[in-house]
Amino acid sequence: MNLVNNINEVKAMFSNIDKDYNINSLKSFIDDAEKNILVNWIGQAFYDNMVAAYNAPGITGKKAALLPYLQKAVIHLALWKSADSGSFRINDAGFYVTVTATNKPVSDKKLEKFELGRREDGYRGLEQAIAFLEGNIGEADFSLYANSDERLINKGNFINSAAEFTRYYTMMDGSAFMFYKLRVALAFAERKFIIPVLGAAFAASLQDNIFSNSLTLAQKKLMPYINRALANYTMAYGASAIGLQFDGSGIIVQSQPSTGTYDVAVMKTAATPAQLAPMVTDALSMAQTELRNLEDYLIANAGSLPGFVPPTDTGDDLDVNDPNSPTYFVC
Repeated sequence: MNLVNNINEVKAMFSNIDKDYNINSLKSFIDDAEKNILVNWIGQAFYDNMVAAYNAPGITGKKAALLPYLQKAVIHLALWKSADSGSFRINDAGFYVTVTATNKPVSDKKLEKFELGRREDGYRGLEQAIAFLEGNIGEADFSLYANSDERLINKGNFINSAAEFTRYYTMMDGSAFMFYKLRVALAFAERKFIIPVLGAAFAASLQDNIFSNSLTLAQKKLMPYINRALANYTMAYGASAIGLQFDGSGIIVQSQPSTGTYDVAVMKTAATPAQLAPMVTDALSMAQTELRNLEDYLIANAGSLPGFVPPTDTGDDLDVNDPNSPTYFVC
């Protein structure tokens, strides 16, 4: 069972689709979008609860109000997932495309634009669903989400959405997928730059109030000062890897002409050492900082970690080099 079961629901969220489209052609992709993406945002328990409510007679209350937000995300993500294989068919003889007197396969360029649009709208739908949940977090219908580990992640930073990030870095342009890709860099920037300035205790109290939607007026006035710095540090640490993609076989760079009306294939090439160098440098810097954070945490909490023996001298820098390796890093 899924959260989308008929073509009318699909057409309501994406009107370009033909009214006689068979929902079974999208069924496996809907399942992928829900199980592989949506569950990571709302939690397995709450997802199961929503599926049960939707497939029972007459979904009502706040769950009924939330459903369109979830369906929007799922439908766009399913269409995105289907784009790489939905354009061809499979039979006993192999793979084929259908060509008629009035229809022909879409070009690579148009297909790429379709994929980008559906991916962005899908992730924007996820953010909108989370915003609706947060706006109604005290409702009994949403208790499974309110107590989930996924909510801790969704509300775990000083900036938690693309719309909010865009207030402080306008070139983000509200891109929910771009913000999703930058969340690791954002969390790192918080730990490296923001929390040391605020102090661990005060930072924790702010984050607790963000999580509980209970910032005081004074804290609300403070947040822009925090977030202006945080947004720019996030871009500084995350920008170098934005144009790179992991395709399962390596790291690639994808490109296509930005102007012109002609249709051309999307170009994919292996990332060059020069393109990888900034990402490697940033990753090494982040790793070294996180290693020091780990050491500080272990020392500060040694009493509650049986078996851990604090080092006798914590004044020296950590050595990240392997004496048996021919490569050495210099900080």
